[in-house]
Amino acid sequence: MNVENVLVYKVISLNKVKELKVGGVIPIPTERDNYGVPIKIDAEELLENIRKKSYENLPSRKSVLFVFPSEVVASDWMDLMYPRDDYDYVLCTLRITGEIIWCDQDNYTNAGQFVNPLEKQNCAIKYWDTAGDTYDTFETPEGLFRGKAVIERIEEKHHIALVKDKI
Repeated sequence: MNVENVLVYKVISLNKVKELKVGGVIPIPTERDNYGVPIKIDAEELLENIRKKSYENLPSRKSVLFVFPSEVVASDWMDLMYPRDDYDYVLCTLRITGEIIWCDQDNYTNAGQFVNPLEKQNCAIKYWDTAGDTYDTFETPEGLFRGKAVIERIEEKHHIALVKDKI
């Protein structure tokens, strides 16, 4: 879907923050290849392989900016990704112009967590199969954006763990 002057939100780790400034442009990656932990690497490879085979008209996750439709969704995502960690981050409000599709983050997460290869594949297929112009039916929507992203606001935040491990 083409968008013009739409506000979205981007979570950025404090240790990855470089010279962010209001009015600046966040660059869109041209080829992301390092996702860190093995579970993410496996999920990304699976999703990319399925995209290439059956959904090549959709953008690669390797060359997009991941965004959220609201601050609430960004906060929910932090709860999902860091349930046991306190975490400092920056929440950027972005004004975007370009192309965006909305996907269900839960299908990505499940594609990485299931042990059964068929379940993993089904989640990856569902991720791409449900991608589209709206996000209303997704519990945790993520936007895959390509275009120009101008920073409107920068806010340092602190995520507090929902689960405290007992020692």
